[in-house]
Amino acid sequence: MKLSSLRVRMAAVFGLLITGVAVFMIEFFPARMEEQARASARLAAFSLTETMATAVAPALEFDDADNAARVLAWVGGTPDARFAVVVTESGQRFATWGAARIPRTLVAGMTSDMLVTRAPIVGRSGAHGTLFIGQSLDRLIADRDAARSTVVTASIVVLAIGLLACILLATALVRPLERLTAIAHDIARGAKPPRIAGVAGSHEVVQVTSALDSMLDRLNQANHQLVEASRHAGMAEVATGVLHNVGNILTSVNIGIELIEEHVAALPVDRVRRAGQLLSAARGASGHIEPPRLEAGLAYIAAIGDHIDSERTQMRGAITTLRGHIEHVKRVISMQNGYAKTGGVLEQVELDALIAEAIALGCADPHRHAIEVVTDVPAACVTLDRHRVLQILVNLITNARDSLSAHERSGAQGPFRITVTATRAGGALEISVVDTGGGIAPEALRKVFSAGFTTKPRGHGYGLHSSALTAEQLGGALTCASEGLGTGASFVLRVPVKEVMSHAS
Repeated sequence: MKLSSLRVRMAAVFGLLITGVAVFMIEFFPARMEEQARASARLAAFSLTETMATAVAPALEFDDADNAARVLAWVGGTPDARFAVVVTESGQRFATWGAARIPRTLVAGMTSDMLVTRAPIVGRSGAHGTLFIGQSLDRLIADRDAARSTVVTASIVVLAIGLLACILLATALVRPLERLTAIAHDIARGAKPPRIAGVAGSHEVVQVTSALDSMLDRLNQANHQLVEASRHAGMAEVATGVLHNVGNILTSVNIGIELIEEHVAALPVDRVRRAGQLLSAARGASGHIEPPRLEAGLAYIAAIGDHIDSERTQMRGAITTLRGHIEHVKRVISMQNGYAKTGGVLEQVELDALIAEAIALGCADPHRHAIEVVTDVPAACVTLDRHRVLQILVNLITNARDSLSAHERSGAQGPFRITVTATRAGGALEISVVDTGGGIAPEALRKVFSAGFTTKPRGHGYGLHSSALTAEQLGGALTCASEGLGTGASFVLRVPVKEVMSHAS
């Protein structure tokens, strides 16, 4: 039941209680009074019958019926007398009073409207007969009915007064509670009044109101602190996500810089200098270059040019990769800034191009790390949130690369392979990243997506947690499977897609 019906319930409970008491009084007291009145009437009737039996004994002994009738007439002086009869030992009626009211069968006892008493008539020579006297119970019944009516009237009055008192009491008790309940509902809906308005009532109600007011002040303070803590936590969440994703990209940037340094170091500067020395030597003392030596020098310079051109092409590719990393950093920061907005940006992307970009960002130059990357991706165009999916895939491929590198450093034998596959399952796209690295222990598998959990010596445990949250925001899921240490790991990203259609060649 609702609190709004508390007044009705209190009135009903008290009303039922008073009604029960009234019914008990109506049924018990009149019945008790009647029982006592019947007992008193029975005792008086026995006394009267014994007295009249003694008085009528001489007339019966001398066989004087007229005198016996005159003695029985004395019974008429009592208001409730109905009849009196003297019965001989042979069963004959010797004398009567009120003969018309005498029942056919004389049995001593009490019926619903009459009391019949008997007493033996004993003369000097022994028993001679029996006296029966019948008395009406109409007056006793009338007294009982009057008492019952009085009790009923009194009970009704008490019931009415009690119900009124109950309603007034319930109102006095419930109204402050209803006021406090309304305030509590306002607070539950988000209203935060500075103080609870005064609630009239008893001393206890005032104390409860004061306590609730104090609790509300503390609640408002705690809520303010919680809002501030949530804001700072959200800022830390976004900052950690940015740092993690940018950190992954900067790792690839560092690898690209190392590649450029290697290519720069490999430029044949010494060979160019040697070519100049050869041409100088070929000029000879006469000041002109001999044809054979000229041909050899030109061939040497041409080979140097080809080598420099090859190195330039590779450095351009590395610079292009670095530029892609920097663009991805910009997208990560832009995407994190856009988390406060509802939803993401859906766009149509080439699935194979998306996977290739994720591999280039997450595992640049895999041959340098002795890692084989295998893809099984259909040529299709899908509609999804490209940047968020790319962020998840880059994180998964980076983790797979790190696992393979650590597995190789531990002395394990190959193959060291990352396999990326994409399939359509219903209305969703499933992309799996499987590696042959160090695997995940069963106890770690249960908390691999927990914030702060990591198996890397320098990890901070946010990458997979952030990726799982991003997958949920996309309406999908990120799952992990591994048979144990040394058996590799498999991550499956499932995201909904608006459409998947065959790629036009």
